[in-house]
Amino acid sequence: MASAFTAAMDDLLEMVTQGLRIEHLLHRGLEGFCSDWAEVCAEFFSANAVLLAVAQAEAKASAELRRIFASRQHESLGRYETFVELGQLAQVIRPGDASAIAKMLLITNQCWNHPFLRQVQPGDALYQEMTQLMVQLLAPQSNLIKEET
Repeated sequence: MASAFTAAMDDLLEMVTQGLRIEHLLHRGLEGFCSDWAEVCAEFFSANAVLLAVAQAEAKASAELRRIFASRQHESLGRYETFVELGQLAQVIRPGDASAIAKMLLITNQCWNHPFLRQVQPGDALYQEMTQLMVQLLAPQSNLIKEET
């Protein structure tokens, strides 16, 4: 179980490393990037749903599974933070606490592991809502969070 979970978490880390690159955001624009990223997240969590569910159930009894998860999440969060910081410097991601925004983006992306989202397809209403949630989270003129003046 630990080796299968490690492989999946390594794949997830690689997905984050390759997908959260500022060049993708600058090239595609925020909406295009969020749509592409939603598709990548949906595919990963759909393909790994059973393994992740078993790992979650086994994690209570396995310090090794908890360690693997914590390690990969820490590394992923660093990638998310770098992405947000670079996006803020390029003024394509709203100002604010980069660490908090990165954590919200990571949490939002982990939602693709929810059973409601595993089977949705691009173009479905729920898929579109999730994509727009990411856009609102990151948009420089987001109405979601008001910056203090």
